[in-house]
Amino acid sequence: MTQQSRMVLGMVLAVMALGVRPDWAAAPAAARSDRAMYLQRMLAQRISLNLKTCTLRRAFSTLADKARIPIDVQQRVYQLLPLGGRTRISARFKNVSVQAAMESIVGQLALRICPVGGHLVVMPSRALRHTGRRATWVELNLLRAVYGSTVVHIDSQWPADLAKQLGQPLSAVRLPIVSAALQATAVSAVRRELPESAARALNTYARALHCVWYVRHDRIFVSSAARWVRHQLHRPVFLHAADAPLQVVLADLARATGLWLAPAPGLYLAIPTVNVRSNGGSAEQTLAAISGATGMIWRIRGEHLVIAPPRLLTAAEPRGRDPIVGMIRIPLADGIHLNLFVRKSQLSVDVRKRLGARLQHDLNMLGTQLTPTTKPSPENRP
Repeated sequence: MTQQSRMVLGMVLAVMALGVRPDWAAAPAAARSDRAMYLQRMLAQRISLNLKTCTLRRAFSTLADKARIPIDVQQRVYQLLPLGGRTRISARFKNVSVQAAMESIVGQLALRICPVGGHLVVMPSRALRHTGRRATWVELNLLRAVYGSTVVHIDSQWPADLAKQLGQPLSAVRLPIVSAALQATAVSAVRRELPESAARALNTYARALHCVWYVRHDRIFVSSAARWVRHQLHRPVFLHAADAPLQVVLADLARATGLWLAPAPGLYLAIPTVNVRSNGGSAEQTLAAISGATGMIWRIRGEHLVIAPPRLLTAAEPRGRDPIVGMIRIPLADGIHLNLFVRKSQLSVDVRKRLGARLQHDLNMLGTQLTPTTKPSPENRP
């Protein structure tokens, strides 16, 4: 190494020791900041655009070309709208900002936008995700009214009287059964945030009650997250999988139910593939069938399901304390089979005695077969 090279290396090490990053280390952060600033400038620019009865895909594509910004639409958006990507909209903008145009479009469809780096991401709103399926036009119109209205004042009975504020002929707003004190606490939490949209007010109200809200047909429901998950588990599922990756099967179940199925660490290593067939059986029956065949464990946690591999035995639970002695295959509706594993403790005393006698008989027979034959000694040979 030459003296000049050693001097350059020493300068770089000195800069790093002082905590000052060289330009090449700060380049990615600077690039991200530049992309974010560029996106903000593009969103602030004013455009004029006429979208006349075009599909939603075409509308976002046209707006992206006109504004010169990348717009990414999550696939879940099209899975939740009444006609998917063929959902048609009509809009006319004259000298408005790109952000205002985007918010106008997504507001009509209960969607939301989020800047991510230099991209604009379109995703479903929380309430639209809670439909758990393709929304109907009645439900979408109700969501549009909820997101488009502003709540200025509420009384102690809110949100039971939300129909009057929305100007909608709602048949009812279904509320959870809570104490008067908890109801007053939730209403006070909403009052502190007013004025705000009805959607945000419902978010605040449900959060204070540790609940979620969603629309179904022409009603607004406020219920516990666990109750909503159980309702989604009753949805019919059409699924045919033979030696399919468990990850793919769970993704299909998530799309069919609208639930987030969260895999625990090691799940796909413990259970790489599964066989399951459901012709309209509920999602709960389908999960039970997979669980019976693989030992997979699932439980409700908040607004999603945690899917875990078979429970590992610990030192406090020695192997064989209550072993599985057999399996019963039970046919359910629509081609689904449930594999029921029977443990030794679940058998009657007589059955355990018969199984023990049969096992001892088989072990005796095996011992006879494994007994080596003795060869005669040379002295005893004829």
